[in-house]
Amino acid sequence: MKKIQVLVFLLGLCCVLTTTLSGQPMVEIQVEGGSQDNAAALQLRCLKPTEQQNIQGALVLILGSGMNGLHLAENPEWLKTSDRLGLIFVVAQFIENERQSSWHESSQGTGRMFASAWEKLGAETGRADWKKWKLYMVGLSTGGQFAYDMALSQPELMGGFVTLKGGHHRMPEPTQQLRVPGLLVIGETDMAFRRENLRQVYEKGRLLSAPWELLVDPGCGHASERVSHLIPPYLQSLLDAGKQAASWQTIKTSYLNSPDQHQESPLPWQSEQPDPLAVAHPNRLDLGKQAWNLASETAELRLQPAESSDWDEVRIVSLRKLLELSPSLMQRDSLRPVTIQSKALDRAIAGSWTDTLLFTYYKKGRQKLGLSRVPVSFRSQNNLSCTPPSLLLQEDASGTPGGTFTLKTSTSQLTLTRLQQDPPQSLQLEKLSETATQQTWQVRKNSLTTTKHGTLSLICETPVQQEILIHWFSP
Repeated sequence: MKKIQVLVFLLGLCCVLTTTLSGQPMVEIQVEGGSQDNAAALQLRCLKPTEQQNIQGALVLILGSGMNGLHLAENPEWLKTSDRLGLIFVVAQFIENERQSSWHESSQGTGRMFASAWEKLGAETGRADWKKWKLYMVGLSTGGQFAYDMALSQPELMGGFVTLKGGHHRMPEPTQQLRVPGLLVIGETDMAFRRENLRQVYEKGRLLSAPWELLVDPGCGHASERVSHLIPPYLQSLLDAGKQAASWQTIKTSYLNSPDQHQESPLPWQSEQPDPLAVAHPNRLDLGKQAWNLASETAELRLQPAESSDWDEVRIVSLRKLLELSPSLMQRDSLRPVTIQSKALDRAIAGSWTDTLLFTYYKKGRQKLGLSRVPVSFRSQNNLSCTPPSLLLQEDASGTPGGTFTLKTSTSQLTLTRLQQDPPQSLQLEKLSETATQQTWQVRKNSLTTTKHGTLSLICETPVQQEILIHWFSP
């Protein structure tokens, strides 16, 4: 579809100017998120308007989390719809960051990112009147939650919003200016938490005089194709400042009352599955066992770029910082195996550990294209042991259930610093013998304890802090 592509970088923004086969220029903007923002990047895409077009604002489409709708920027049905409304058509796409926090909360960074990208896109249109344009956001699921959140946090940018079947909209506050009109759509058979969230938001908003409409899509779940043909008349009523409000109500009532109206819209919503950027071999790693104060054995991972991808640099990090890896930065034309090993642990707790290798792919060193992940696991062993590992209490001559256990360490010091019981005070403990590296204890079941099993948690200094968990059972 593309003929010419020019990349321009300025102050952390990436602007891609593309000419489509139809000859109409395509503008693509990318803004990088900061380390504290709730998205890694934001991409905007739209056809560049001509000077002759009569434009009142922008129809912004945002699909849900994990969905890719950038290809819809050239869709003829969406373009015809926006042209009839006198709006330019813009598709927005957030790239989730390594924390995978939801990007719909605009106050956590994505609102600022969108305002920055919108300003850059407006300038790239070459239109002197772009600052007067209002945004009419239409979002599916998480995309609708973001549209709603922008109406609350940055109402000066917004002309209206449509949120389709999201489930995590924050409640409006009395201190907020709820002046942006919106349409909230619930799927009658959608998941209960989504239905309840949208109902509560609408009811509280109406109590605060918010200019919102609520629509329940009868007999439908999370899919939104059936109701999307209601979007143009609703937006038209907003653009006409209420002149078409009566016709919008007629259309809405007709849809709700007549099963014949419940047809799929020509407006497409399909998400395009993005091509993988690279394939990791293996796609998950098990580093095996390691002693508490030693690193694990090394393992190797190879990265195979996808032929269709155009990244030229990859950066690799350990999310929980439990892993050593080399290299952490590679160019596509000089890829080599990545060596990985777990670090020596400063906590001597026996058990399983997990971490994630995060691969971030860049073009020209600045344009972030996406992420991939490889899970890594390993197991640590400490130098504290208990014999036996569990206790089956036997009755003594007096009929009291009891037993003994021995703690042992390979270091020169063993100190029991804390003991916890579950149930509390179920056992009585007495130390029978002690050396620098070994302790033997006798346990007796408390006569008031009725339960037949429990646990002992022993925190020891060896000299590092370690924990042993003993399960006990009685007749």
